[in-house]
Amino acid sequence: MCLCTPLAVSGEVYRWVDANGNHVFSDELPAEDSAVTEVQEVRIERVRTMPAFKPPRPPQVPRYQSKTNRESYQTRYSEFVITQPANGTAIRDNGGNITIQTRLKPGLRPGHFVVLKMNGQPIASGSQTLFQLVHIDRGTHTIIAELTNQAGNVLKSTPPVSFTVLRSSLLSPIRQPKEPAEPAEAEIVELFPLID
Repeated sequence: MCLCTPLAVSGEVYRWVDANGNHVFSDELPAEDSAVTEVQEVRIERVRTMPAFKPPRPPQVPRYQSKTNRESYQTRYSEFVITQPANGTAIRDNGGNITIQTRLKPGLRPGHFVVLKMNGQPIASGSQTLFQLVHIDRGTHTIIAELTNQAGNVLKSTPPVSFTVLRSSLLSPIRQPKEPAEPAEAEIVELFPLID
């Protein structure tokens, strides 16, 4: 108990041994009729103190490195568009082979994926920006690309691009080339009557 309480620096402190052999410290002298051995004045030096430990402030972390904003920083792509095919393009390919090219700035980050959706349905995905689609039905289609993270959350989408696939069909009638029309007989027109 004595070690836990700070001692007063002002005044005097005395030490003695009582009748039971216990060492006693006090700022008052023992009573004169008590059975104590020799009383000594204790010289107390100034107590050395140290300021309380104050932990340093953590360095200011940029907003993009804080735990809550790390993902939003990683998703800051300045550009994400479909560059091929161009919007409104008609593509003639009897096999229905279409190349989809996207442009992404900065490049695709680890753990992010491109998902292609045609007419609202996912048709391809991967960690590349170029996709080769085959057997696409003829007609008009709308395609978008989405950037997703590993959890499947959509981070960014491209504007939609519409294109038309033109394919020959066995069901359409075969067009016969038109036969050239026979030239009509020339009609002789007399501009100046002949004088006999």
